[in-house]
Amino acid sequence: MFSASFIEQLSRYVGREVEIVTGEYGYYEGILIEIVSNDFVRVSEVVPGYETAAATRQSIIPVDAIAYIRVSSLPV
Repeated sequence: MFSASFIEQLSRYVGREVEIVTGEYGYYEGILIEIVSNDFVRVSEVVPGYETAAATRQSIIPVDAIAYIRVSSLPV
């Protein structure tokens, strides 16, 4: 299980565009919506080929499965 400091760091990325790579579940790119009970993160992804809000999907990713996370931009 990741330490509380990792969860705290993830919470700073809420509302930002992220890329998440997991060993078991794959690749996700979208807006980090929330951290659910310190066990999962919820990401809103745009479905490829569509550009409307109706063409998004929400993915729930176990925090334990996160191998890599990249944040597009951080405030200065």
